[in-house]
Formats: sequence, structure tokens, C-alpha cells
Amino acid sequence: MIALFAFLSAAFVIWRAVLTIPGKRPVLKSLLAVCVVLAAFKFQILHFFGGAMYFAPELPRSVLLVGAFIYAVHFIFFFLLLVSECCRLLLRSAAQILKRKVPETLHRGAKWINLILIVAAVVLSGVGMGYGTAFPEVKEVTFEIPGLPRRADDLKIVWLTDLHVDSMSDPERIEFLVAKVNALEPDLVLLGGDYVDGRVAALGKKLLPLAKLKSRLGVYGVPGNHEYYSGYQEWMSFLEEQCKVKMLVNASCSPGAGITLVGIGDSAGKRKNAPEANFRQAFKDVSVDDAVILLAHRPDIVHISSKMEVMLQLSGHTHGGMILGFDRIVRKVNGGFVSGKYIVGNTRLYVSNGTGIWSGFPIRIGRNAEITLIKLERD
Repeated sequence: MIALFAFLSAAFVIWRAVLTIPGKRPVLKSLLAVCVVLAAFKFQILHFFGGAMYFAPELPRSVLLVGAFIYAVHFIFFFLLLVSECCRLLLRSAAQILKRKVPETLHRGAKWINLILIVAAVVLSGVGMGYGTAFPEVKEVTFEIPGLPRRADDLKIVWLTDLHVDSMSDPERIEFLVAKVNALEPDLVLLGGDYVDGRVAALGKKLLPLAKLKSRLGVYGVPGNHEYYSGYQEWMSFLEEQCKVKMLVNASCSPGAGITLVGIGDSAGKRKNAPEANFRQAFKDVSVDDAVILLAHRPDIVHISSKMEVMLQLSGHTHGGMILGFDRIVRKVNGGFVSGKYIVGNTRLYVSNGTGIWSGFPIRIGRNAEITLIKLERD
């Protein structure tokens, strides 16, 4: 899918931006076409030089940052160009229907549109990477839940997801994150997967500060799809033994305060010969009288969890859609859920924008990263 998008986006940009440059200029157009192809196939190129892991090339941080910026410019310019082309076609169609000529000023100004769009793409990519790599702020969310056990009233939960620690990550980022979480004095700390992009040998040290997370009722987590890409069993053992995170993979536990936590695997397990989501196994020891909080990396399974008497589902995976406008596409491929609070049946769902960002596309515009502080209140 990534290779197909690279081919189609490169072909479209060359067709509508490079070949439309006035004059013959074969050398210039050839050079620009090569640059477009290199930008579009960034993932494949970095993978070739960066080792076995497709989504986690082991290359210098500076190389990854430059690669991410160039790809972001290409990606945003492609979509801006696509919108521009759609507008142009609509304008021409309207003119034909009304039997009028397209204003001459628009013809004269058309040659500047692509230049304006590429400048906009560069600016948006710079701003987006600034927000994308910025340290997350605390976002407070309150859920008023009917029938919440009295012991759980005013319970404070910190929800962290999509840390995406990799070769591009600041070595001190997790330490700062842990200090900020501990300062909130939560009753419960929950983690929603996609901790890493890479192997334990390369990245384990960066994740070790998670062992310093403090909460009254403990620290629990579930895997995300990127753990399956990065060496599932190695990371599950490391997170449990070294980072002191109790991993719930199709399992449940009762930490106290009248709450039962249920965690499920990720659908990526099916392709990686590892545990995928198994609701029957996850809920086999859960009492119907328990107030259940489900930890699930992907939000779209809420249609299943709402039938399991789940009080609250916490998810991530979407990064909030990353860019306002583009989030509409992300919503469609995630069951209609992308960011914030939802209610499905009797189940409350919260989808975090993510605490980190994937370095493959580290862009955020209007969808900032978050440390989610969730407060439960009895309705």
C-alpha cells in the first residue's frame, strides 16, 4: 500500500507540477522528476540503508529528521495539488455548463499556483514537525458514568499511548514524560501500545524510565501493532520485567477501587503469528458485576466491546488524524473514531491523539499530542 501510494503520488506530482513548467527545459524537469521520486519513495530508500526493519531504520537522527521533512513536503504538496486540480476541473466544468469562458486572469495566474502550493507545503511541514515533535501537554477529560462504584468516584487515570520511541526520539523524552505523569499523582497509569519502532537491543534503554512510573493502583498496558512489527515476544518480556508494566494481552485483572481492567491483543498478531484480539479469552474471568475498563489499541473494536458490558474503552492508534481535514480520512478507516469522547451503546470510548508521534510522518497540525488525565465521576 505504501509503495502504491508512493508511485501514484509521484506520478501525479510529476504530471501536474513538473511537466507543466513553461518551456522545454529537459534537464531541469528531469532533475525535479528524480527529486519527486526520491521524496515519494523515502520509506523504501531508508529501509534499504537502515537495516531489516521497514518502519524503524537504524540511521542517524539527523538523516531521519531530514527524510521525514522531505517526505512531509511531498505528501502535503500532493494533497494540495490534488485539491487544486479538483477545483480547476470544477471551474472548467461550470464554465462549460454556463457556456462562459474561464476568466483570463485565472489562466495567467495558474502558472503561479504550483509555486504557492509548494511554498505552503514547506511551511506547513515545518510547522507540523514542530508540533509533531513537541512535548505533550496534559489534557483533562471527565467521564460521568452511571452506576460507577463509589470507590471509583473521583478516580484519576493517566492514559498514555503511541509513544513511538525510535532512533529519532530524544533520549530524555521518556524521563521527562514520567516526571510529568508522576507529578499528577494518578491512581492508575494505563498504556495503550505502540511503545516503540525498533528492537530491544537498540531502543530498550530509552524505554527504561517507564519503570519509575508511580500510581496507587499500578501500571498496566496492552500492545499496539508496532510491537508486533518490532519483535513482539522480546518487547512483552522487556516491558514486564524491565519497565514494570503489567501487560494485559487477552487478560484481565482487578487492581482495586471496584474496577476490573481488561486488555486485548492487536489484530496485527494475525500476520505475525502472535496473539491477536480475543474477547472470549480476555473476558473469561470477568464478573458481570464488575465495572470494566477495556484497554484496546485500536478504537474500532468498540462495536464489540459495547456488547460486553464495558463501562469505558481507552484507545489510541489514530494519532488524532494528525492534521485537521486529513483526520476525516483517518476517521473513515478506523470505524468512525479518530479523537476524543464517544458513546457506543452503554460504553464510553476515549481515543487519544497519542503521547508521541511516528517518525515516518511526524506531523501534527491542530491535533496536538497529549498526556490524558481521565477523571471518573459517579453520575
